[in-house]
Amino acid sequence: MKNTLKAYIYLTAIATMSTIISFYCLIIGLFASIWFPFIIWELLEVILGLWLARDMYNNFRYKCPVCGEVFQPEFKEFMFSKHKLGERMVTCPKCHITGMCDEIHMKDI
Repeated sequence: MKNTLKAYIYLTAIATMSTIISFYCLIIGLFASIWFPFIIWELLEVILGLWLARDMYNNFRYKCPVCGEVFQPEFKEFMFSKHKLGERMVTCPKCHITGMCDEIHMKDI
């Protein structure tokens, strides 16, 4: 559980800093009519988001609430599934039930 919490804090810190930089670049664009920093930052933010998603996919596993199986879903299902902090709606490969599965960091298994 300790590594899961550390990962959430890490992801939240990066997302918060990214949002602040994005907002700052938007303000520069609105008041100084200099849009280059905003456009470049938004492109970098997309790359950062994909990198964080890949990092999360590689470091987290999911525990089925029905059978208790710990598994890693396919990347496509991971990327496009509903989720909230600590849970993601994925399909268990063992019992084939789709439900909100708990996220567990690989080091906490």
